[in-house]
Amino acid sequence: MKNLLLPAAALLLLAACAPAERVVENPFIEASNTMTLDISRVELSDTATVVHVEAYFQPRFWIRIVSDTYLRADGCSYALTGAEGIVPDSLFWMPDSGRASFVLRFEPLPRGTRSFDFIESDCADCFKLWGIDLTGRRSYDDGAKALPPQLRAMPADGALPEPVMSTGRSTVRLHLAGWQQGMTPEYKLYVNTLLSGQEEHILTVDPETATAEVTFEQYGPATAFVV
Repeated sequence: MKNLLLPAAALLLLAACAPAERVVENPFIEASNTMTLDISRVELSDTATVVHVEAYFQPRFWIRIVSDTYLRADGCSYALTGAEGIVPDSLFWMPDSGRASFVLRFEPLPRGTRSFDFIESDCADCFKLWGIDLTGRRSYDDGAKALPPQLRAMPADGALPEPVMSTGRSTVRLHLAGWQQGMTPEYKLYVNTLLSGQEEHILTVDPETATAEVTFEQYGPATAFVV
């Protein structure tokens, strides 16, 4: 009996020492600067974080993943350690289908990590995906919670104010809920007026407050939109 118990105990000990692996399928991604990359699967263990990537791009054109790519979580960075199906720093030519899959291996994220960012180096046009969720989240948070309290109040019912046919200075303040470093730092405000046609104004984001503001001369009622 003792001879049987010893191997059984050894097997249990090996199982207890084996690195625990957790898999997240199709994780929710909060924001991205690209439509080329998507993440279909994340494998988490004590030895590595394995990210399965789906790429969508024009057939017979190339994309590239640089070796400086890293994951960022809770202020710390986790380096790229390997790849399957793509060679970092080399041109990857898209097939005729316009779709390809590859796997990227990174240093392990700490246990308990709830989300991470995928940062393909720190250049302005590198691939970046923010808020890759590891908790099972499936929808966006209420963006209104990120706005100042005075902007959350619902407007009172009633007639719209009468248009004012006069000139004056107008100020537009833009609040970008969820904006993060590495996202577009400038936006354009187009104002369509009766007298001057379409005007273009630049909104530069303050990275500390994720807000932007611009003041301009306005001639009568106008419509405006931001891109």
